[in-house]
Amino acid sequence: MGLKPGDVIRGHYQIIRELSRGGFGVTYLVKDIDRLDDASPIVIKQIKIPQQQEEGEVRKNNYLKNLERESQTLSRLNHDRIPKLLGRFK
Repeated sequence: MGLKPGDVIRGHYQIIRELSRGGFGVTYLVKDIDRLDDASPIVIKQIKIPQQQEEGEVRKNNYLKNLERESQTLSRLNHDRIPKLLGRFK
């Protein structure tokens, strides 16, 4: 956590500002500096992976599997009220 305006992620997503912060992570408004048009806002959600010592890697792996399943479902949805998933990365 801790990205600030001006930071660039993956070489082309530049942080404009933080939108919200909660227990699961932080959401940022960004712009794709590789695109010439500024028409579509882009949001990046930085997700905090739980780090509990008791269950270790099993808990972390299950959490990552659930995130993967959620992103696959979101990528198949097409509705004007649901944000379009452009990609995901670690």
